[in-house]
Amino acid sequence: MVKADKRRQGFDALSDGLGRMSDETIKSVVANGDPVHVGMGGRGALVRLDGRPVFVKRIALTDLELEPSRCFSTENHFELPLRYQYGIGSVGFGAWRELAAHRLVSEQARRGDSPCCPLLYHWRVLRDESTGISLAAWESLETYCAYWDGDEAIRRRVMAIQDSSSSLFLFMEYVPQTLFQWLGSKVGQGESAASAILQIERQLEALCADLREMGMAHFDLHFANLLTDGERIYLSDFGLALSDRFALSGDEADFLAAHRGYDAACASLSLVHCLIAHAYGRHDWFGVGDWGESLDDYLGGDRRIFPVAVDSLLDKHAVAAVRTDAFFHAVRGNKSQIWPAL
Repeated sequence: MVKADKRRQGFDALSDGLGRMSDETIKSVVANGDPVHVGMGGRGALVRLDGRPVFVKRIALTDLELEPSRCFSTENHFELPLRYQYGIGSVGFGAWRELAAHRLVSEQARRGDSPCCPLLYHWRVLRDESTGISLAAWESLETYCAYWDGDEAIRRRVMAIQDSSSSLFLFMEYVPQTLFQWLGSKVGQGESAASAILQIERQLEALCADLREMGMAHFDLHFANLLTDGERIYLSDFGLALSDRFALSGDEADFLAAHRGYDAACASLSLVHCLIAHAYGRHDWFGVGDWGESLDDYLGGDRRIFPVAVDSLLDKHAVAAVRTDAFFHAVRGNKSQIWPAL
């Protein structure tokens, strides 16, 4: 309770302070921050306000999204295909959806209904000539679009981001490390590690249940987007989130309903991947497809390196993990694949 009260007090102070800042002051604060992340969905920086660390995410706002009739609308402005929801190289469906998702989960966390997401202290739309997108993994726009089967809506979305001149800035609660990093420091510590891992599993299950109760699917739930302070987990990066509170088309609403169990399946896959990666020294987390051996091979191999409780946990999540892993391999090659209910 003391920690929760302190968290709410910190929110009130930072939210009020940021709300009083001029646009120029906000720009200066961000410019003097330390860059910590560059990704497809935006860039991140760490700033300090009144001695408190704050994470700032900068998301490109396209001219289309800034049209008066579209401002703050959570519709699918670029008419992107549903398969673009999967976290296999998507830049997301738009800044307004990401803002709406963060506001929803932050309000839940602030009320104490579900503390498993970073608090959103403040947001601001500013002119920003340094917008853009990182396509480093694909080398070029043409290679990226070819990966998505030449989809013209996706091309328009990416080109609009590249041509944008404004950004949405999200000022959020800073959580120091990813769950992948933290669990890596625990694996190999025997029974004490088992206790920590089982606690994480319980929190993951509660988190996925909370999202379902809210009518939301995150669609990018992996252990680099899950953060921890060593006690609790916090789900970050809602760039692919879909909610029944958004302005959804009929097809999108059906897609969301069919994916109510998707986050839980991804949590199972992430948990199994993480434990195996650290236990076997395979720290190229996102390179799991290049390991040579399949996830099934590792699960069927010698698992005596794991405590009994962790070995049982692997058994519990094996089916969902293997099937979800197989889906990700399949959908990268055939974008028409739709995730099966497990």
